[in-house]
This record gives sequence, structure tokens and C-alpha cells, in this order.
Amino acid sequence: MAHTQTGAFVGALVASASCCCCCQDEIAEMKRKFKIMGHQIEQLKEEISAKDLALVKEHFDHMKVCLMLLLLAQPAPTLLSCSNVMIICVC
Repeated sequence: MAHTQTGAFVGALVASASCCCCCQDEIAEMKRKFKIMGHQIEQLKEEISAKDLALVKEHFDHMKVCLMLLLLAQPAPTLLSCSNVMIICVC
């Protein structure tokens, strides 16, 4: 009877060790995936920042053109008096 219990204990121990190894493999895989996802997140943040900067630049370029069109649509004396406003808005 003791031999049977010892065999069962050894079997349980081997099963536990193989499960532990399996868990360690899963943990290692999850760590690897987590590292990859962190890198992807950083790349996406950089991409968003670059696109945001480009959008802001495009917006101000558009506003500059709209202001120029407004100023050009004004009569000549008004154009001269509005030149300071254009400088303030552009800067």
C-alpha cells in the first residue's frame, strides 16, 4: 500500500512539475507579447503626435490663406490698415 501511495505521490509531483513548466512557458509568452504591445503603443503614440502636429500646421496654413483672401477682398485703403492684424494673426 505504501508503494501505491508513493507512486501516486510521484505521479502527482511529476504532473505538478510539468504544469509548472507549462505555466512558466505561458508567463514567458505573455511577457513577450506585453513587451511587443508596449513597443506598438509607443509607435502609435509617435504616429498620433506626428499626425496631430501636421493637422495643426495644416489648420494654421488654412487660416492664413483664409485671412489673406479676406484681406485681398477688401478695398486698398482697408488692406493697408489691416496689415498689422495679418501680422498679429500669422505670428
